Amino acid sequence: MKRKADFQIDALLITPKAVCIIDFKNFGGKITLPRNAKSEFDFGVWTNENGEPIKGGSSINPFIQLKTQKERFIKVVERHIQAKLPLRGSSFNAFHTVRAVCFRNLLN
Repeated sequence: MKRKADFQIDALLITPKAVCIIDFKNFGGKITLPRNAKSEFDFGVWTNENGEPIKGGSSINPFIQLKTQKERFIKVVERHIQAKLPLRGSSFNAFHTVRAVCFRNLLN
């Protein structure tokens, strides 16, 4: 039997209006994002000022890592939490979970 990949989130911010998955990165300085952010942001390489890639775990960039974490979070909610939420008055929708990358050091 194949073991599923681990599900690890750096931080999960839950408020009355939103849920946010946060990934912390120990980088700072100049960060270069893909040139065409609209079409390449999800799959392009992010680099630091030395040209070294900024990865998200085993993903090519932190945003892809967060996308995977959001997909896994949705599955956890659907399988283990959704049925326990009150039907009336609950506006929670796991598909509306937002993602954020927070850099520990100052960015230029």
